[in-house]
Amino acid sequence: MKLIKSITDKCFLDSEITSDGNPRLTARSILRNEDGHIALIYSSKFHVYSFPGGKIEEGESIEDALKREILEETGCSCRITRELGYIYENRGTLDYVQKSFYYVTDLVGEQTKADLTETEIENGTTFDWYSKDEIYDRLMSSAHETLQQKFLQARDLAVYKEYLNQEGL
Repeated sequence: MKLIKSITDKCFLDSEITSDGNPRLTARSILRNEDGHIALIYSSKFHVYSFPGGKIEEGESIEDALKREILEETGCSCRITRELGYIYENRGTLDYVQKSFYYVTDLVGEQTKADLTETEIENGTTFDWYSKDEIYDRLMSSAHETLQQKFLQARDLAVYKEYLNQEGL
């Protein structure tokens, strides 16, 4: 899978600090419905929009983790249509490393109720479908203050630009 972007503290701070920790591995998706709309997760606690996905559990394949996370966060089953690429994050000042594998997926069947974790519920996690034109505005909707928010925003903006590029848009 190709590298879409490497994001480090240098992108936001005047810092060369890096972490040599083991990366947290995640699977994430640009999930499309039959109308061509794309799913975004929103956390009202942190005022952040992001693409659905999450941690790959030990012994779990990337693809199985992706399908599980999408079902949990959105209530949607999906079909993987292609790899998009991965984002490498090294948050040196936070001593945190993450590698997120992104795919393009399509909704399969009917949407059911999301199965959010207690933390996701406490964070005010919701999801909705947006047109391709609305996605960029949602991802850019907040001027983020925390380093974590800035990393999340940079990650998903880079992925969305890659998606548009691959789609020829």
